[in-house]
Amino acid sequence: MIIKNIKDGKYKIESTGEYGKVEILMSDGLVEIEGAPFVIDTSGEYEIKGIHVYGVNGSKDKNPVFLIISQEKVKIAYISALKEPLSQEQVDELSDTDILLTFLTDENVKAIEDIDPNLFIPINYSPDLLQKYFSGVTPRTQDKISIKSKEELTEEMEIAVFETPLK
Repeated sequence: MIIKNIKDGKYKIESTGEYGKVEILMSDGLVEIEGAPFVIDTSGEYEIKGIHVYGVNGSKDKNPVFLIISQEKVKIAYISALKEPLSQEQVDELSDTDILLTFLTDENVKAIEDIDPNLFIPINYSPDLLQKYFSGVTPRTQDKISIKSKEELTEEMEIAVFETPLK
């Protein structure tokens, strides 16, 4: 599995599954799977080309608060900018997330702490925000993240960034 930042807030996951190579595009509130006839932008459970996607709506908006993608035995979650804390039920649903992509806001950082992923990828971050919430932490900077198995992920949460942050 390879994760790339293709433009602000939009990520591509390249994966090989039971149906061959698959490309997944993730951005705020939607998942698009290459070759699929539709975009996943509402809550529900979906299986497309061997990829499982689960979306949960926010309390007031119709766009999903989070989207979970399970592929290659790795659970990836994308959480929108939260306006209120996640419910305990939502935290429980996300508790075994391996890779988490989300924004740096007070509510989202609380969610990151509750979920405790192996790898956190901040979306549209600034160095100041990163230091505000994770002082003293130096993220690893990469062009792409390549994961061959879940065992490659560390027990302690790591932070990875892709490119020059927002100013």
